[in-house]
Amino acid sequence: ARQTPVDRLLVASVGERRVAIPLEMVTRLEEFALDRFERVGSREVIQYRDQILPVLRLSHLLGVYGDEERESVPVVVYTERGRSVALAVDRIIDIVEDVVDARRDFGDDGLNGSAVISQRVTELLDVRRAIMAADPHFDLDTYREQGSDELMVGA
Repeated sequence: ARQTPVDRLLVASVGERRVAIPLEMVTRLEEFALDRFERVGSREVIQYRDQILPVLRLSHLLGVYGDEERESVPVVVYTERGRSVALAVDRIIDIVEDVVDARRDFGDDGLNGSAVISQRVTELLDVRRAIMAADPHFDLDTYREQGSDELMVGA
């Protein structure tokens, strides 16, 4: 019998939508007070572990605009080559291990399609595309591929 691969996923809610993020793309789960969010130009950022993290509100990416403002916002921190991005969600639902087999490839930009996860239709986040929406320079010679920890200012 052939083994069906099991996917480990973080399931979060964004408005009325359920979004799954591959667990291997999750560095940390955090919750930040609303007053910790700041603006730099047109971007939202947060100070985190001696870094300035760009924030991507998945509700904006997915076109879901709620009217409820909370005192704190749960975020999924993704880190690659020393740089991090905070993906803001409405609520962390669960971490699941499931066989994702009933996939459909329709979806909005930033999504890999939809699948049935824990008996609910859930959208599969394309983490890389979502991050590029939050920080278009994230992939550009990420610290010159040398892993330098220096922050380039005014570049």
